[in-house]
Amino acid sequence: MKLLNLKMNDFMAYRGEHEISFEVSEASPIILFLGENGHGKSSIQHAVRWCLYGETESKKIAIPPQQLINRKASQGNPFSANPEMSVVLTWGADGKKYELSRRWTVRNSGAQGEATLRIDGGNPVPETAIPHFVNRYLARSVAHFFFFDGEVQDEFDDMVSNAKSAAFIKNEIENLLSIPVISQGVTWLKSKEHEQYEAIAKASKEDKKVSKASQALVEVEQKRSVYVSEMEQSKKKFADAEARIITMEQEMRNASEVERLISARDQLRGEKNSLKNLRNLKIEELRNVLFSNPWIPLATKLLALQESTDSRIEASRQKEVEVAKKRNELDLLTAMQRSHRCPLCGQDKATDETVALRVQELLQDLEDQTSDDVVELTTLQHHLQQAHVNSAALTEVRNLKKEIDSFGSQIALTDQALEAKIRDLDLYGIQNAQEIVMSIRALDEDKNSAENEIKDYEKKIAECDREIAVHKSVVSRGQGVDPALRKKYQSYGYLSELLGQVKVAYAQQIKNKVQNYASQTFMSIISDPKFAGLRINENYGVDLLMQDGHIDNLKSTGQGKVSTIALVSGLIKTAMTEGFILMDTPFVSLDVGHREAVCRWAASSGLYISFFMHSGEYNEEQILQYLGGKIGRVYRIQRIDSNESTVVAEQGGF
Repeated sequence: MKLLNLKMNDFMAYRGEHEISFEVSEASPIILFLGENGHGKSSIQHAVRWCLYGETESKKIAIPPQQLINRKASQGNPFSANPEMSVVLTWGADGKKYELSRRWTVRNSGAQGEATLRIDGGNPVPETAIPHFVNRYLARSVAHFFFFDGEVQDEFDDMVSNAKSAAFIKNEIENLLSIPVISQGVTWLKSKEHEQYEAIAKASKEDKKVSKASQALVEVEQKRSVYVSEMEQSKKKFADAEARIITMEQEMRNASEVERLISARDQLRGEKNSLKNLRNLKIEELRNVLFSNPWIPLATKLLALQESTDSRIEASRQKEVEVAKKRNELDLLTAMQRSHRCPLCGQDKATDETVALRVQELLQDLEDQTSDDVVELTTLQHHLQQAHVNSAALTEVRNLKKEIDSFGSQIALTDQALEAKIRDLDLYGIQNAQEIVMSIRALDEDKNSAENEIKDYEKKIAECDREIAVHKSVVSRGQGVDPALRKKYQSYGYLSELLGQVKVAYAQQIKNKVQNYASQTFMSIISDPKFAGLRINENYGVDLLMQDGHIDNLKSTGQGKVSTIALVSGLIKTAMTEGFILMDTPFVSLDVGHREAVCRWAASSGLYISFFMHSGEYNEEQILQYLGGKIGRVYRIQRIDSNESTVVAEQGGF
């Protein structure tokens, strides 16, 4: 299916008629729609969807038609008593050209809608047949693959999330690739086989052997039906357990990180408490020192006074010694003067002038000599000693204060680190890794139990099939049975069995093709060399295949988006020779490297891809470089006012 042309008239942001051509060459299959958010890019996707299916959605909620009609056309328009909107979509498929027009009008009698489909310009097909032709080329159930909205990432996460996608992807692959048609064929053949069986049973009602085999056949088929039903329940149990294990393992990765953070938080809390205790001990020690030395607040003055007192006492004592010496000398010289006899040798001597001068000098020195009151100073010194005034106590106080301040700084740093860990924990919420581990173990047991049940049911069903084959053989050989009837019965049975086996083989082959195409696309986009591709597992979940051979589940939004693009590419390339994708805001959540990879993939994919981008998603020079000359058309969407936009074809690209 290849889009060719789109005409919109008074549809959503587009007042009046606007025409967009999707026709581009195989050499330049890329179309760019450039416009800011809210200017009308998504309106084009809505127009295509609404024209195809008569309905379009926003965030999985259908948009009422009255909200699709342009506001200027529906409100206060004096020239139109019956405002209407219309969309005409033209596409090509199987060598034919399909033109589908859909119109919605507001009339006095109420709103009316009509649709017309012409093939190669011929007469309109019956309106009731339009869904058949549309779904032949693009089933509504898989339309979301072709209308990729990057801003509604959760819709696409559902496609590749193992927890949600098993039945979804299986259903999409089967619907898109016509496997239900084969299933219908098997059902039809079995119904025809049953018709022949009833005819044979009726013709052989007198044959006791056939009657007994018929009864046994009914019982075995009923038993087989029960086994199949129960096996489907076991398969569902298995898939649910596997999906929940994957979810739990993701939570476990978070829980492990949470436990690491909790351990670090608790360690920091312990360190903080330990530092607080040590600081409190030092504070208590400081209190004791201050209690024993109440003079500490006046330490500087008291120590200076103590030092001064000790110095003065020492100086006074030295002066006392000198005074005593001078008094002794004075006494000797005075005695000499009185006796005229030398006190040392006893001889008479005349009084020496020098002695008289010395006496006068000593008298003068003694008269001038002053000294502190040693008793008073000694008393002061004694009082200071009794108060334990000493520099060692002051040094101890200062050292204790330094240690207390150091512990305070360490506590502050530890507190900052602790707050950081608590903030990190808040991002994860409260998780208990031990509980998750126990849940995973329980789920693993459920999974193994379901797997064993499936194997057991497969054996029972195989045994039933063998019994059914025996009973059918007996019934078909009944006496009085028309050989032609017997042959029909056997043929329908054989064909239904054969077609059932073909369906299984075909489904596996198709799944492998989708997987191979998806892996090629994934590897052309993804930048990490550790990946080898994608794997669609037995339950149709999407896994990452690593280079070392082991399987991993998708972890990031970027991986999910790239995997979705890859899966869409695989489905389209498997099912269609020509396919299209309308990609609205395709680069949300992708870094620059992956944006480049998506562009390069689009340029070489062989698909007709339209990118709807706002200015934050592209750089014109880079886009030209990435798409390598593959741009066939460029449209710029310009906003006229809040109720109207226009789309303008760019001449010559950028």
